[in-house]
Parts: sequence; C-alpha cells; structure tokens
Amino acid sequence: CLSDWSSDVCSSDLMTIDTSQNVGIGTTSPAQKLHVNSSGAAIVSVQSTQVAGNTNVETRYTSTSRTWGVGQNIIQSTAVFEIADITANATRLAIDSSGKVGIGTTSPPQLLSIHGSSNPAVNVRNTGTSVDSNFYSTTSGGYLGTSSTHPFVFTTNDTERMRINAGAPILCLSG
Repeated sequence: CLSDWSSDVCSSDLMTIDTSQNVGIGTTSPAQKLHVNSSGAAIVSVQSTQVAGNTNVETRYTSTSRTWGVGQNIIQSTAVFEIADITANATRLAIDSSGKVGIGTTSPPQLLSIHGSSNPAVNVRNTGTSVDSNFYSTTSGGYLGTSSTHPFVFTTNDTERMRINAGAPILCLSG
C-alpha cells in the first residue's frame, strides 16, 4: 500500500493494490480494477495540458469484439465531446461547445441533429401500448406519423385540434 509516510509509522492508507491487482483509492478493499471511495464527492478527473497536436482525453471500453471511447478528440480533431466506435473509426454521438447534439454528424446545425444515409428517423414509443410516433426522412421526402394502427393527433395548448385515424378521413375539431 501507498501510505502517508510523514512518520515512520503507516498512519493511513492512501492507495491499495490487492492480490487480485485491484486498485483502491480511499478504500483498503477494492471491489473492481479501480475503486474510488470518498466520504465526499468521488470525482475522477482526466486532463490534458498539451496545447497542440493530439490533445485527446478519453476513456476506452473494450470487449472482445469492439472498442468504444468517451471523451474529446477521439476520432475528430475538433473540440467536440464524443461517444466513438473506435473499432469502426466513427463518431456515433457528438456534443459541440454550444451544447448542440449530433447523431451521425459532428457539426450539428440545430440543437438536435440526426444525420444518416439510410432513412434517419426519430422514434418515440409508449411501451405500455406499443404506439409508435415517427419523424423520418427518405430520398423521396420527409414523414411524420405513426407506424402502428393508432391515430396521429395534432394538439395546441394540450387540446386536440386535428386527428388522422388509420384508414379513415381526417377529423378537424373547432375550438
């Protein structure tokens, strides 16, 4: 163990490496490869002070078939926060310095931007009723609707104004 060696007596453990090669900081019984324990906030900080060249800061997660990275400058050379599929050399999600989120893009033009070459879509599903609402784009146009037999309803101020039923005419409500 690494200890406070201010005296000849080991007064407190600062870091422990056990027989399983688990490292404990703030604990003498680490349960994982790295176990940080604190009576206050347990913040782990990773920082690069390099100002030019490869300034990436990342955490990697590797299994037998894939490596993922979470951090900055993993795949991209710009200052975006990334979740990257390192195996495929592709950024899957990016957040730029203004807070814009990109899926399939590292330069999102809007607060949330989803880009893709194979019908990119947003799907919202109520798992209790299996109602699917979708917004997606194809090579022939943009689509908004449901992919189930449930109606598509337009509301304003939490009041239904128009309803499109599956296989039925449009119902417009006055209000």
